[in-house]
Amino acid sequence: MAQQATKRAEVPAPTDKGGGSSAYAVGSIAVDVTAKSVDDARRIAWTQAQRKAWPQLWSRLTGRPEAEAPRLSDGQIDQMVAGIESQGERFSANRYIARLGVVFDRSRAADWLGGGAALLQSPPMLLLPLQIDGGTAAITQERTAWRDAWVRYRGNVTPIDYVLPAGTAGDNLWLSSWQARRSDRGGWRTIMARFDTVDVLLAEAQLSRSFPGGPIRGLFIARHGPDGTELGRFALIVRSEDGLPGLMDEGVRRIDALYADALRAGQLRAEADLAVDIAPLAEDAPLIGEAPPPEPDPAAPAVPAPLPSQAPPASQPSPPPAPK
Repeated sequence: MAQQATKRAEVPAPTDKGGGSSAYAVGSIAVDVTAKSVDDARRIAWTQAQRKAWPQLWSRLTGRPEAEAPRLSDGQIDQMVAGIESQGERFSANRYIARLGVVFDRSRAADWLGGGAALLQSPPMLLLPLQIDGGTAAITQERTAWRDAWVRYRGNVTPIDYVLPAGTAGDNLWLSSWQARRSDRGGWRTIMARFDTVDVLLAEAQLSRSFPGGPIRGLFIARHGPDGTELGRFALIVRSEDGLPGLMDEGVRRIDALYADALRAGQLRAEADLAVDIAPLAEDAPLIGEAPPPEPDPAAPAVPAPLPSQAPPASQPSPPPAPK
């Protein structure tokens, strides 16, 4: 059972608009430290995680290579850090192995980010995490390790505004693996309007196993647009099923890096007519439940309108009765 860390912070929940949190989070940082005691190993691991997270944060927010990030001391980085989140850890008497998330305070980091941090940000894009495992393909139709990894990644800093489907019954109907391979613009316009997005990203993970319980190989492909234009691919391998979550987390991190590079290169351009603004079309639509105007009965006799010359004379006052 892992011990409770003394310095811990939850990854801030993503907001609808993105970037509205008071902190930045960089996750899935692997550490493996051996020291005299597990406490010493943990402290060293946290320092290493902060040291690795800073250039990643700077690069994601500025759109520039990590090598160009300001060289800061461990003390300067520690002043910006609001907490450390354990995303999976193991330890012995003198060794600490974990995947950590580092949470940076937004106001403290602003001094090293040039004040305004949101320098690179995409419009809302629909993310379809397609997992193919043993001949079975699924996006939201069932819970998959690939989609779970994207859910864990949502709190991380990224220039891509991902819109991840919730997996409702309607999502399962519209977002099938068959639809992900279609290029029909009409269907995609309907889907874009449903999720209020301007483009689609297909993140594909193909898993293959040598034998049950043995090594797992994952082939990851980043695709963009209704035509599924490939932006890049890579392969990762783990020894057993226990390493599958880590494999997926690393796959998400690298796929996000491919999309971020494509955004900087101007390759994530949405088609002009893919997203349709339906607000003007809805203005003239009748209200639901509004009764239509009655139609005239053709069997009823027509009542002619009176002509001006046939207007009835104005009524005259009756004469008073004669006296008796």
